[in-house]
Amino acid sequence: MPIPLFFLLASPPQGGTIIDQAIAAHRARKAYSVGITVGSVIGNQSLAESWSLGFQPPTKVLLQKKIAGKVVTAFWMNGDKFVAYDPIGKEIVFRKAPIAGPVVNRMANALGGIDDAISVQLSADTLAGFLKPFKQVTGWAVAQNASVTSLSREAKLAKGRSFTRLDFSTRSHLLTGITLVGPGSRLLWSYAYGPAPSRLEFRPAPGTKTVRGFTGHATVGKSDPKGKALVESTAHAYNGLLSAVFTVSGSTGTSTVWISGKSYREKQAVWEWSYTKGALTLRNQQNGRTYRGKCKPGDVPGYLLKIRAPMEPMLQSLIKGKNPLSTWVLPIMSIKSTGSVQGGEIAADAVELRTKYLDISLLIRRDNHLLENVGSRTKDDAGKVLSESHREFKYQSVNQPVSAEAFAISGPNTLPLSMLGK
Repeated sequence: MPIPLFFLLASPPQGGTIIDQAIAAHRARKAYSVGITVGSVIGNQSLAESWSLGFQPPTKVLLQKKIAGKVVTAFWMNGDKFVAYDPIGKEIVFRKAPIAGPVVNRMANALGGIDDAISVQLSADTLAGFLKPFKQVTGWAVAQNASVTSLSREAKLAKGRSFTRLDFSTRSHLLTGITLVGPGSRLLWSYAYGPAPSRLEFRPAPGTKTVRGFTGHATVGKSDPKGKALVESTAHAYNGLLSAVFTVSGSTGTSTVWISGKSYREKQAVWEWSYTKGALTLRNQQNGRTYRGKCKPGDVPGYLLKIRAPMEPMLQSLIKGKNPLSTWVLPIMSIKSTGSVQGGEIAADAVELRTKYLDISLLIRRDNHLLENVGSRTKDDAGKVLSESHREFKYQSVNQPVSAEAFAISGPNTLPLSMLGK
């Protein structure tokens, strides 16, 4: 995830020695294990994830996503072998991993992208690149105790204030946390280091089925059979989605989406973008300025965040090779069928998914089993609703041919992607 520019005000170096010690400590590691927690809020988009990462030289990597301490997805790379594993649905996907280049690049290539919070743990060079701008920041306050050494800094901005804190282990010098807070955004990373694995291995559970892509599991909570069957039918429908054109409208605005194979396009109110044949094109519809360049699929969301035009979450899942339903359906949720809806020629089934702090309402079409509507409500400990959001999907076509011209965006004076935001 790119760093907002207001955290990187250039000035003489300060705190550089502490940062250099951290980079050297990460570079000196051999085998290691670390727990990773990522939290971010940018505008109306929020993210909260927990991961565990194990590495054993030269190329063994085990990355596991967790919810409430339970592993819900695992990714294993060993040489040219890459495995994606769903332990709840007992499904496994096998792929070839690149055999050349740094481990972090090979893992990102196999995954279709990797979060910066993870990549800085897989590569000391990536960590050095990430921390380099902070070495040029002045005004650090240094605090130290037996456990943690912190660099912190506040800055006054035209529209508020920013706060930055970098935490390091006093004993090992390893990075243990990053906090970046600014107007309309918040980024929190934390790292908990475990013992170095002596023999890193991966074994799927007996009875695991080899599939082309994850179907998606409904729940490990309480569910009624009809609700669970409806959610699983939707997971199957998205797993088999080859092409589509649809419009998404809701609390965060309206956009139109085109999908065909590995080509993607989204037209928002101000920006439109297209990713096809390994190239990303972005066009500002207000001033006509266009940017184009080669990039990896997993890098596209970062470019869109840089221009404050976050990608539609469903599309973000698809471009990363994930089932979009995983955005809303968490393994700890209970699922309940709540009836049916008839609107014009569209018949749909309603499903409620619930946890203590989050409720999701799905309206599932009967014709193609895709989502017609999604609503979410976050709650506090007392069950009071803190925030609500919704999305409505209107489909122009599903699994019908989409012409290559649909992904062509052109404009005068096309600039390289490196000029974006300048």
